[in-house]
Amino acid sequence: MGALLEQGKSKKKVMVVDEDASTVRTLVNVLEARGYQVVESNGSELVANAVSAKPDIIILNSLLSSNRNVRSLRFEKGLENVLFLIYQ
Repeated sequence: MGALLEQGKSKKKVMVVDEDASTVRTLVNVLEARGYQVVESNGSELVANAVSAKPDIIILNSLLSSNRNVRSLRFEKGLENVLFLIYQ
């Protein structure tokens, strides 16, 4: 994951999505320590938060990735090139 996050020359905006608050907090702490701008979201607010925040990368739990709304994000204006990192 670190290699993917370090691609490119500019700092990226990362959205962390999970229903488990401790997982979100851990990922946010690690990413912010590396200088990334981090936005948090849960599954139910993912689409609205992604549209407003326009992240470069969305990190989400594999259980949430099967959600139809998640798949529709690629068609939202400004989110066509978002990189999705899905974990279990």
